[in-house]
Amino acid sequence: MSTLETIKQKLAVIAKQKEEMVEALRKDFAPMFKELFDKSNGKIESIGWKQYSPYFNDGEDCIFSVKADLDYGITVNGEELEESELITISSYIAERIIRNDGSYQSWITKYPKDEIDIEANKEQLELIGIVKEFSDILYSIPEDFMEDLFGNHVEVTVHSNGNIETEEYEHD
Repeated sequence: MSTLETIKQKLAVIAKQKEEMVEALRKDFAPMFKELFDKSNGKIESIGWKQYSPYFNDGEDCIFSVKADLDYGITVNGEELEESELITISSYIAERIIRNDGSYQSWITKYPKDEIDIEANKEQLELIGIVKEFSDILYSIPEDFMEDLFGNHVEVTVHSNGNIETEEYEHD
C-alpha cells in the first residue's frame, strides 16, 4: 500500500470515528439541558438559536458562528427574548443586574428612566438568569463542533421534552 493510500485510509477511519462521536453527542445534547429546563418550573419549554456563516463580511473572512446572545439570537418558547411575552424586561438591563458587578447601578445613575423594581421582577430576572446559563453553555462549546452537530445556516431548537429541531435559516 502506498503512503498516500495509507494516509487516506487513516483519515477515513478518523472521519468515521468523528461522525460516530458527533452522532452520540447529538443524542445526548438535549438531555444535558434538562436541569436548566427544570429550574424554570415549566416556563421555558424550548431554547433556540441560529448558527451560520455570513454570506458577505465587507471583504473579511465569512466565519461560522453561533448566535445565542440574550439581546440577539436566542429564542425562548419560539420567540426572541426581547419580544417574549414571558419576559418583558430588557435583557440588557437584566443582564447587568444578574452580573451583580455594579454595572446596573452605574447604568441607572446615567439613565434613571431604565431603573426597574428588582423585587417585583424577581421571577423574570430568574428566568433571564436561566436563559443566560443556556447561552453561556452554548458559547462554551467550540463553534466548529456546533457546526458538526447541527450544520450551517440553521436555526436549532432544543425542547424540554428532549427533542431537537433544526430548520434551514435564511439570513443576510
